[in-house]
This record gives sequence, structure tokens and C-alpha cells, in this order.
Amino acid sequence: MTLDDLADIIVEFVQSKTAADARNVLLRHPELLGPEVDDLFDRLINAAAYTRDTRTLEGLAVIHRIVADGRRDGLDAATRRLLDYDRPG
Repeated sequence: MTLDDLADIIVEFVQSKTAADARNVLLRHPELLGPEVDDLFDRLINAAAYTRDTRTLEGLAVIHRIVADGRRDGLDAATRRLLDYDRPG
């Protein structure tokens, strides 16, 4: 999988309407838990910061944290955390 492919998947993840949709993206693409995505996240986060796109920046930061947690705790734990975002507060 190329970095462009991973970037497209990250965009799909960021643009998910619900946490359940984002969970489905992660389940379909567990390669997002690979270490090669860290540099890509850094680039995307820096680009969003440069353009002052706070919505994208916040979304990327949350997703990067979930991906890092998933790498540490496993895919099931990461996807369960995603569903917490759909629960009323």
C-alpha cells in the first residue's frame, strides 16, 4: 500500500459522519495501525495547522491518538473507543 493510499484512507476516516462509520473504516483498513502512518499523520497535521484548518486538525489529532492506542492496545480496544464518541455526553 502506498502513502497516497493510506492518505486516502485517513481522509475517509476523518470525513466519517459518525464514530461507528470511522470504526468501520478502521476495521476495513487495519493497516492504519502500522508505524508508517505516523509520518503521514505528522505531514497531514502540519498541513492542517499551516492552513489553520482547525476542524481537520482536531479530527486528525483525535484519529492519530486512536490509531496509537490501537497499536498499543489492539484493534478491538481502539474501535470500542471510537464508539464512545457517539454516546451522548
